[in-house]
Amino acid sequence: MADFDHGATDSGPDPIADFSSCSHPFGPCPVVLETVRNVDPTHYPDPAYHALRKRLGEFHTVDPNRIVPGAGVSEIILRMVGAVAGDVLAWSPSFVEYRRASHVHRRRFLHASDPETWLARVPRSGIAFLCQPNNPDGKVHHQEFLDAAAHVCKARECRLVLDLAYADFCPTPPGLAMGSDLLFAPNKKFGMTGIRAGFAVCADAEFAADLVARAPSWVVGAHGVAFLHASTELEAMLWFEGTRALLRSAAKNLESMLGEHGWIPRPSETHYFAAQPRRNSTLADPAEHSANWTLRLRQEGVRVRDLSNTGMPGWLRLAARPEAEVAHLESVIARLEKSDSV
Repeated sequence: MADFDHGATDSGPDPIADFSSCSHPFGPCPVVLETVRNVDPTHYPDPAYHALRKRLGEFHTVDPNRIVPGAGVSEIILRMVGAVAGDVLAWSPSFVEYRRASHVHRRRFLHASDPETWLARVPRSGIAFLCQPNNPDGKVHHQEFLDAAAHVCKARECRLVLDLAYADFCPTPPGLAMGSDLLFAPNKKFGMTGIRAGFAVCADAEFAADLVARAPSWVVGAHGVAFLHASTELEAMLWFEGTRALLRSAAKNLESMLGEHGWIPRPSETHYFAAQPRRNSTLADPAEHSANWTLRLRQEGVRVRDLSNTGMPGWLRLAARPEAEVAHLESVIARLEKSDSV
């Protein structure tokens, strides 16, 4: 199922510079990390996650019965598609897990890359996903489109899901759609993607109960439970807010450096973006071009995300990283361009 791979991680040695992950580049959050390290792993967590759901419900000011913990957002997406009969609709390009889930459950997958076509393709009694901001390009959907999506989905009895995995990275909170189910992945925000824990805030308790029933026993382990609790603490919130200026600066520095080498970055509202590498090779096919760049960079200790299987052949996704990693990437790009090996 390589065509459904949503990341650039591999089984090779750790890279010198990893631009493929959109996790917080200056994480992990110290207070959250300390909490997880102090977990006692010798006992099962509460199988119903009562305390966790209560805490997350209070944090989001919703009924705890609308909270669904999961082993990361990808796992919850798989459950969501399985719980709703009918077609699956998503934006294009976007997070490949929506397409993977439709494939696993043998549902027809629909997609569109403009608001008018997307709205026209909303299925009846199906499920529709919008990533806000979008992954992989950092685009934020406008409120007018979200309102229209909510209206059309309600009329066609289609569940609308907003994936907010990177919403907190936006300079201002992105718009929401009334009546939608919401997905949260705080492991990105706090720089701890190795913790596979996320959650959904469902529009209604009935759907949440269905999703809970579809989960395996103890779908979130003790470390994940502790992580989700800690992610709502004030000290963790203050840590993240204190890093916003660093995030903006790092993203701009990366974008500027790539532009100086002839790359074409796509405008983004967050700390990651899509960029088209400079074409100085004889490869005519866009997918071959981005695959070649991805391979050569990886051989030089740099990991990036080839976006061909998201619907953006010829483009790579890069996320902000510390200065030393950006400097390494620049030296590699300069060397490869000089040798005309990409």
